[in-house]
Amino acid sequence: NEENRTLSFARAGHCPLLYFNAEEGLASLLQPDGIGVGLEKGLIFDKMLVEEHVPYHKDDIFVFYTDGLSEARNIAGEEYGDMRLCQLIQANAAREAADLKNLIIDSILSFLDGHSLSDDLTLLLVKI
Repeated sequence: NEENRTLSFARAGHCPLLYFNAEEGLASLLQPDGIGVGLEKGLIFDKMLVEEHVPYHKDDIFVFYTDGLSEARNIAGEEYGDMRLCQLIQANAAREAADLKNLIIDSILSFLDGHSLSDDLTLLLVKI
């Protein structure tokens, strides 16, 4: 909601939303309750879905991504992980959105070190 500068979202079984609060200089993972889309229908799904509202400010960052990013594994079988992404955003939050996106992609490719992704990967980064 641009008028009151609030983002409303629901998890619906997806990865957590990475939120960087520029005023505090902290990245966190927002993961409201809910079940995956299509696992239940109607009232059960509606009852379990929780909508969260996050106020946003200038230079805050939201990163939406699929598990193809967080669950990417290197040759040793280690996962890239949500926390590695949080640390990367927190350490580089002053950069422009396009630079951050490229930095994330470069970080994943470096982490994989030639190993292939085993899942599709979607990444959407929004800097206010």
